[in-house]
Amino acid sequence: MSLLLEALKKAEKAKEEAQRRAKGDAGPELRIENPSPIPEKPVLTRAELLAASRLDKRSWEVKTAAVPLKMLPFTEINEERYTTYLNVT
Repeated sequence: MSLLLEALKKAEKAKEEAQRRAKGDAGPELRIENPSPIPEKPVLTRAELLAASRLDKRSWEVKTAAVPLKMLPFTEINEERYTTYLNVT
């Protein structure tokens, strides 16, 4: 019986939220406190990219003029910031 009551309460909250959105009330404003700066995309040379060295079974390191880059398969990326495209000169 309590599961049914919980389900009804959740449905009522969802209905109220949908009605509030339909009226144009977005609710509380969401914002990020102290966002970390987004680093610029690294610029690599073809030679740097081709000289990547394997760190372990699933990661590589590319030594650039600025900082070394760790490269991973997409499935190995968890919470790290990443980019899917690189500027190669």
